[in-house]
Amino acid sequence: MITLKELARALKNADNIVLYPHVGADGDSLGSSAALCCALRSLGKECVIYYNQEIADNLDFIGPEYVVTESCEIKKNDFSIMIDCEGRDRIGDVRFNSFEKASILGCIDHHISPKSDIPYDYYYCEPDSAATAEVVYLLIKELGCDITLDIAKYIWTGITTDTGNFQHANTTGRTHRIVTELYDVQDFKSKPISVLLYDRKKKGLIRLESEVLLNLDFYFDGIVGIGVVSEEQRESHGVKPQDINFLINRIASINGVEISILIKEESDKIKASLRSNSSFNVASICESFGGGGHI
Repeated sequence: MITLKELARALKNADNIVLYPHVGADGDSLGSSAALCCALRSLGKECVIYYNQEIADNLDFIGPEYVVTESCEIKKNDFSIMIDCEGRDRIGDVRFNSFEKASILGCIDHHISPKSDIPYDYYYCEPDSAATAEVVYLLIKELGCDITLDIAKYIWTGITTDTGNFQHANTTGRTHRIVTELYDVQDFKSKPISVLLYDRKKKGLIRLESEVLLNLDFYFDGIVGIGVVSEEQRESHGVKPQDINFLINRIASINGVEISILIKEESDKIKASLRSNSSFNVASICESFGGGGHI
């Protein structure tokens, strides 16, 4: 694998860069993309985030000025980089067609993934990092860019969301050291960002949440908790697919539950998210169905 220094050098040599967060972009994927885009633009680079789905309501403050939704909006692309993901299926066929047209292909991630068949020129993955935002923060420092207020906000978003507000087992001393440095940025305050992320759910989402929690199924003496959201149910409350991902945390918070599962119906697909409160490796289950993620 390459070093961050080598990746930084390659980015400095590129003029036009396009970033590709994963489908159903979360706070880490979108926040990391926005932070890196902001830094690269400060170096005089042409950089955009190509994302062709709706963005979750609680993430609508993250770099809207950087996002393009159609490939025709991309003037030129020398360097494509997947952010917080790896593989064609993680960005979808439409965006992958744009991704692979660049002369240089890259990936910045922190998930354990099977060996890819994509011929990346620059692949950097830190499975021990709590969030891709941690990696991007270190990369931005390697680029020699200042950590501006906007960059600090986006890095904070990535870290707080992917660590479950610092409660997940992936949280490390380095995670806290990076966050400590964010507080050194002038005018940075975490509370307003936390309010945007966690404290402005719409009434329809609250009603949907109550329905899901009332109809949970439990298995193996309550060790496994499973919630289901049908497309009809979600649409009846006016809720977007990307706004329900937090529900798995609500299942995981129930006393006695070690493995939480949220099953979601979306158009012609059934998706499942899994989380483990113990040492059980839920990633191995996901991989058996062609998915992946954290242990």
